[in-house]
Amino acid sequence: MQLMLWSLQRARPLWVLNLQEVAEEEEGCRQNPGQLFNPPLVHCVSAAACGNVLACAAEDGRVHVVRVGGGSGPERRTALQAHSQGASQAHFLSFLSHPHWLATGGNDGRVALWDVSPRLSISHGAKVNWLCPALLKGEPCLLVADQSSALSVYSLSAL
Repeated sequence: MQLMLWSLQRARPLWVLNLQEVAEEEEGCRQNPGQLFNPPLVHCVSAAACGNVLACAAEDGRVHVVRVGGGSGPERRTALQAHSQGASQAHFLSFLSHPHWLATGGNDGRVALWDVSPRLSISHGAKVNWLCPALLKGEPCLLVADQSSALSVYSLSAL
């Protein structure tokens, strides 16, 4: 699993970060029992409003958070063990008090909000297919789509 920052002028990557190698070094090559692929697939990439922080939701349940610096490569910040099954979605919530709130959803049916540690964990109950941060009538909300025909709306106004 590689994260690449591309130069569109030169049509080549400026840098490449192999997230699988970093995770293996940190955790001694443990593979999630629910993981079907090796290396784990990236399901979603999101950029914070500041433009220099990325989040990658991966099949192994981790969400990798990476700072893009001005140097020759990225600074890897952390890997959140966000979900017990694949992390299907990760989105920064630009409308909250600061730009580094991150919403994640996974195949384990959980939706979590992260700053550095989880601030809010919602037991959604079904596999999360899509997350959409939104302002509804001026109130911050998180829209969650799963495998049903219903769309769930969770208020974030208490944050």
